[in-house]
Amino acid sequence: MKRRHFIQAMATTAFSYAAIRSGALQAQAICSSVSLRRDFRGLTTSQWSAFVAAVKRINRPLPGIPLPTAYDGFVQEYSVYQPTFLTCGFDTLSGLTRLRLFLLRFEQTLQAVDSSVTLPYWNFPLDAEAPDASGVFSPAFMGGNGHGFDHDVADGSFASWTVGYPGLLDVAPDRRRLSRRFADGDTIPPWDTPESVTAVLQSPTIDALTGALMGTVAARVFTGIGGDMGTLFAPNDPLFWLVACYIDKLFDDWLQTHPEAPQPASVCYRYV
Repeated sequence: MKRRHFIQAMATTAFSYAAIRSGALQAQAICSSVSLRRDFRGLTTSQWSAFVAAVKRINRPLPGIPLPTAYDGFVQEYSVYQPTFLTCGFDTLSGLTRLRLFLLRFEQTLQAVDSSVTLPYWNFPLDAEAPDASGVFSPAFMGGNGHGFDHDVADGSFASWTVGYPGLLDVAPDRRRLSRRFADGDTIPPWDTPESVTAVLQSPTIDALTGALMGTVAARVFTGIGGDMGTLFAPNDPLFWLVACYIDKLFDDWLQTHPEAPQPASVCYRYV
């Protein structure tokens, strides 16, 4: 069993690299059912617990062997190809479409563990004035700011979370605790409000939207939260998926009002 999980992790990483390089990533076109992606605030306790359990399951390394987990594969992929999420014209896919497919494959990996799981999102503009006071940083969800010299996250659903990258790239690889370091010490500077984001959604082209959402709106969230989130290895912090999922929701909102724009392949989820 353990050997199979390790092989699956390696296969996931290899597929990710090959698929992105070839531009051949495609969402599933045939849906047996449509799953619902919800704001984390609207999840039941059991739905949140199922999401956390599935994420933890794919980050379980072999005992005593600090080699990449399936989760590590997504982190390294993001670190290598992160510039392609920020721009248009890399190939036939926009950066936002690439992000969408990246999220979809992560969600499908979780669903291989628990078919009931879908990615939650964080409507972070609602917390723009005082981001650090958001419920997402409560012990019931993602936990708060890090503590100590390494700014380890000590509470929340991922208090015992360990990350592999960039440590796994070292000569003597090692796993460490998740780090989170708010930009202003114990607080996070205000970021884009709902009104500001609404203005961004008036972007006339996919290029303009990509630059505004990925280069400004999301970037302010990542740097404000800091720690692992403020690096090229942002998915080390599972909070990354909630932020990125909301960016995809905004992309979805924009696409509905711009039918002339290149439309990504059909997906088996919708936002509520």
